[in-house]
Amino acid sequence: MNWRTTWILVAVAVALFAYIVVLERHLTPTMEGPQPAAALLEFKPEEVTGIQVRRGTELLVRAELTNESWQISFPVNYPAQAFAVAGLLQEIGKLNRGTFLRPEELKQGGQSVDAFQLDIPAATLTLQAGERRLELKFGSKTPVGDRVYAQVQDSANIFVVDADVLNRVPRTPDEWRDTALLDLRKVAWNRMEFRSEVRKYAVELDPTNRTFILTQPTPARADTPKIVAMLGDIQNARVLEFVEDDPGAELGAYGLESPRAEILFGRGTNVLASLKFGASPTNDLDSVYVLRSERTNVVRGPAGLLRTLMVSHAELREKRLLTVLPETVDRIELGGRTNLVLQRMGDTGWTQLQPVEMPADPELVGTLFAGLDNMEGEVERDVVTDLTGYGLAPPALQYRLYDTQTNAAGVVTNVLLGGLDFGTGQEGRVYVRRTDEQTVYSVAQTDFDTLPKESWQLRYRRLWTFATNQVTRVTVQAGDGKAEILRTGPAEWELAPGSQGILNDLALEETVHRLGLLEADFWVARGQAQASQLGFDHPQFSLTFELSNPGGDPIRHKVEFSQAQPNRFPQAMSVVDGAPVVFEFPKKLYFEIIRDLIKPLVKESDLPQ
Repeated sequence: MNWRTTWILVAVAVALFAYIVVLERHLTPTMEGPQPAAALLEFKPEEVTGIQVRRGTELLVRAELTNESWQISFPVNYPAQAFAVAGLLQEIGKLNRGTFLRPEELKQGGQSVDAFQLDIPAATLTLQAGERRLELKFGSKTPVGDRVYAQVQDSANIFVVDADVLNRVPRTPDEWRDTALLDLRKVAWNRMEFRSEVRKYAVELDPTNRTFILTQPTPARADTPKIVAMLGDIQNARVLEFVEDDPGAELGAYGLESPRAEILFGRGTNVLASLKFGASPTNDLDSVYVLRSERTNVVRGPAGLLRTLMVSHAELREKRLLTVLPETVDRIELGGRTNLVLQRMGDTGWTQLQPVEMPADPELVGTLFAGLDNMEGEVERDVVTDLTGYGLAPPALQYRLYDTQTNAAGVVTNVLLGGLDFGTGQEGRVYVRRTDEQTVYSVAQTDFDTLPKESWQLRYRRLWTFATNQVTRVTVQAGDGKAEILRTGPAEWELAPGSQGILNDLALEETVHRLGLLEADFWVARGQAQASQLGFDHPQFSLTFELSNPGGDPIRHKVEFSQAQPNRFPQAMSVVDGAPVVFEFPKKLYFEIIRDLIKPLVKESDLPQ
């Protein structure tokens, strides 16, 4: 055995083991990473219930958390800006003890706290958290300016912390004052009243449907969105300057001894809060002095708010005659020229129950709702006892909207949601009255004309339904010209004997398919007299579809097209429910008819000029 070699190997193994131990000892802390520095404060920001700020040696402001709201108690009692106080506390909560100077280090460098302006601090915060109290001083900033020297009560160490915290410390008490001119969220009001020499109105909140009612000078429905917008302007108005805090101060200098205007918020007869508007400062017409009753202090506020409030009673009235939500309506009754009853069937379907039972067109019913909802009236007279002069006794046309309700006993009741009576008109206006008011309004004749007045105007717009394979013959008639097409098979067409033209079988098949599902865009008129006035005594052309009917005579559907195309919308006529009805024809399908049936088959000379 070679002992020399053996001892060399043993020595190498021992050295390797020692190296591994030493390396492991140094690597372990590195793998764990640095431990975060401890927080500077002993308690969390959310535990703070009081905060006091000094600038130098002067007490600047003190605030306490009361009923979950921050309130300034010095130098005046006043609501504080919660986000300003909370923002400062959050920044303080981020501070840590990461970088600091010990007393012995200061002594070695021949320095003291006054070198960091901590003998008379730039700011001193005193925090209260229950029974615990802590003082935090801020001195000068570091040369770079992004850090500031700080010292905690009962600690001789000087910490270096982020300077953002010092930027959040107020320099004046007003920086922490709540700048809301009037916080309506804290006023349990149900009545608002505005007074000035030229404008007076009062508004009350209807607790049942959360809408507003004008109670002065004349009872009327209020424009709820407009009132809500006005309240939003009041809530969002901000104090531009805190002018006077002495409740006994002379108000004449601010034009508040005899205010220009006043708005009050109350409950019943009790006034809970008010704003009085005085004069504008010299050379500043964009602001106005305001006296706030609940704070008894004078501030400078935006003059634009006063201009917003200085509106007339008429401007705040609800101009829409009906404000009923369509989804709440189950039944519509129309009286006057016809007795029409519509009943909701399911979520979107409607059926005409009178004068004859038939499906109603849901889109046309939707158009009816839109027409009623958008109809605005102008007040003709507020209190009318004799309706004869307005053609409202009896009315020429009536609308009634109902909600159908079923009680526990199974009894069905129709609850009236709203109704309108229409009378006579003059100078492009039609008189109208709500069923629950004595006021007579007028609406534009054009708006009135868009409302359906007879049952056929709400009829389902599908004229007929047939499949292409039911069609045996299509006849095209234009003046003295005539062409007949026979369907001989799927997508196979041929001209009947005596007819001339060019056929595109595939295009013709598709066009006839669409005609088999023809729907009117809009019903225009009903009756031969109306059709004659619209040019259907001499139609431009017509199409007749002959359908197979096993065991009976062929079924025929005919549609005629007028020469006059008002507003460039094609108009057509067909017999519907036993009477000629004129309707707006789908424009795209009209041009396909011209392309596939008229131009290939009819000479231009045969078309009426």
